[in-house]
Amino acid sequence: MYSKFYFKRALLCVALLIGAGELSAQSKVQLSSEQAVQLALENQPLLLAAQAVVAQAEGRLLQAGRLSNPELGLSYQGDQAFNDEGEQNFGLAFTQRFPVTNRLKLERALAQKEIEVARAEIEEQMRELKLQVRLAVVTLATTQAEWALRSQLTELNRNFLKFIESRVQTGEASTVEVDQLQMALYVTEQEAHHLEHQLIADRAALNELMGMPADYEFELSTPLATPTQAPSFPEFSPARLEQHPSYRLRQLLLELAEGRIASARAERWADVAVQIFYIEGAQYGCARGAGAWPFFWTGDLGAAAAA
Repeated sequence: MYSKFYFKRALLCVALLIGAGELSAQSKVQLSSEQAVQLALENQPLLLAAQAVVAQAEGRLLQAGRLSNPELGLSYQGDQAFNDEGEQNFGLAFTQRFPVTNRLKLERALAQKEIEVARAEIEEQMRELKLQVRLAVVTLATTQAEWALRSQLTELNRNFLKFIESRVQTGEASTVEVDQLQMALYVTEQEAHHLEHQLIADRAALNELMGMPADYEFELSTPLATPTQAPSFPEFSPARLEQHPSYRLRQLLLELAEGRIASARAERWADVAVQIFYIEGAQYGCARGAGAWPFFWTGDLGAAAAA
């Protein structure tokens, strides 16, 4: 009875070990070129920062082209420091400034242009990032293929060296051939070691572009294949040039610079300040022989404009 129990328990442990071995063997992610590009677009910190810049530009657009806040002014005047006859003046004023040029319209257009520039910069960064990731994938795949060939050549040289060494004793080969094969084997081994280090560097570069840790393990699922024919490129036209992200970005930067020049010229003119004010005065005085203290109030409401 106990023997059957321990036998089943041993079988269970063996099954768990086999499953763990298969899981560790399948732990590496199969990664294609497009999947690498998608990871780079999702994890690239520069793109996340650029999206924050777009949000800031959209926030500035909400405040652009608005009038300045009105100003509230209070004033008080009295003659306590002079004759002290009880004269007092109180004033209340509201001031609003209005531009005499189309400065507000230019500010709104400038803020809108800044948003377009920020979005065009994101599109240009995405294009460059996709190109860098695809080139990094091709570079890594090329290094892997070259390392595999060098490893096979090293193994062939090692086996051939053993065969020649076995024929030296029978006089069918010379020691000169052994020395030549040893030199060739040393060269291929050094090249294989160099390619191993290059593989580590290429993987780290691709992980950096994808925003992944340096020790992120993956296997490329995009093998290298020699194209059967040369790729066909579309014919060049001015319309295709204008649709290119780099050209579009530089065109928007030029328009943004022109808008800033126009806005700077409009700011050379001072705003017109329109003021609505109310002044109220009071006077205390003693009439001769009357023994009374009369009280006088005077008020004035008006408006003024000044550049």
